[in-house]
Amino acid sequence: FVNIHDMSALFICFFYFMGLNDAVVIKGQVRDAKTGSPVAKAHVYFIKGEIEQFSDSSGRFELNVYSNKAILYFDHPSYQRQQFQVLNTEEVLFIDLQKKNNTWK
Repeated sequence: FVNIHDMSALFICFFYFMGLNDAVVIKGQVRDAKTGSPVAKAHVYFIKGEIEQFSDSSGRFELNVYSNKAILYFDHPSYQRQQFQVLNTEEVLFIDLQKKNNTWK
């Protein structure tokens, strides 16, 4: 049996041997879509459990990924999960998250 960590290591090795071993740095800021305020402690990841980070108190994050066409995921308990395909790694990303619609009756 192969566990998930072994699969992640195989995935990273695959890209390394395919000539994509240069890491790409993706920088950005997670914000509240309505207020524009920074969202701290948003879970930002490319490969969950392997390439991930939480945004800081200013909503900022920085990830090193092995693809210049990465799809990043953004999770936070108070906001809707969002994914974002990175097309230009040279620009700072601004990710605006929508609040969850928690209506209790």
